[in-house]
Amino acid sequence: MLSYLCAFGVAFVVAAVVAPLVARVAHRYQLIDQPDAVRKLHGRAVPRLGGIAVVLAFLTPIAALATY
Repeated sequence: MLSYLCAFGVAFVVAAVVAPLVARVAHRYQLIDQPDAVRKLHGRAVPRLGGIAVVLAFLTPIAALATY
């Protein structure tokens, strides 16, 4: 049970740290999705690289538990 809580904590911290960094990089290099009136539902530009933070937050505790 403790390993699950630690894995959740690690994933949470990694996501909280990496997501803003990825968003900043996406805005810097214009890797954003611009809204339009036809297909987009969001009202402002959204970074397209959010999946990187999700994947890192998912894989980091798995790698840590695999080496433990």
